[in-house]
Amino acid sequence: MDQISPQEAQLNPAIFEKEIETVWNKASKAWLIMKEQEGRALTQDIFSRLKIIDQELKKIEKELPELAKEHLVKLSKRMEELKFTIDIEQLKKEAALQADRDDVTEEMIRRKSHMQQMNQYLKSAEKSVGRTLDFLAQEMGREVGTLMAKAGSSKIAQRAVKIKSEIEKIREQVQNIE
Repeated sequence: MDQISPQEAQLNPAIFEKEIETVWNKASKAWLIMKEQEGRALTQDIFSRLKIIDQELKKIEKELPELAKEHLVKLSKRMEELKFTIDIEQLKKEAALQADRDDVTEEMIRRKSHMQQMNQYLKSAEKSVGRTLDFLAQEMGREVGTLMAKAGSSKIAQRAVKIKSEIEKIREQVQNIE
């Protein structure tokens, strides 16, 4: 379209409206393209963070069986320090009760479910998923917090802190998704 002088546009409102519409359409298309590019970048970032979380949680799952043994050893040492007579069967029962209280199976199952749901929403064609993803990230954070509290292991706590950090980064990103 040829350039139209401001004087011509003032003289002919139809030309002015057409120019405004053309500029508006170009700007709208450019904005939509930018938003789609930003969405793809955010999605890729979230997928990479979910992968880190998954790797750390798999490491935790491998470490959990050793935790019960560590609790048994700690309890045994503590009883020796306090000069208690050690009844091995009672000690095993106490360790089993502690292991039951520390069981994080439920949290691990929910965490897997939340991650699967998050992956599904990120891959879906649905447009408005930001709030749902934020909710899922919040729930993942709660599960990891419970896992950290129950595990009672500094090694697992370090992994959980890393996971919580990644979850918070995901939450920041999903709050930018419309």
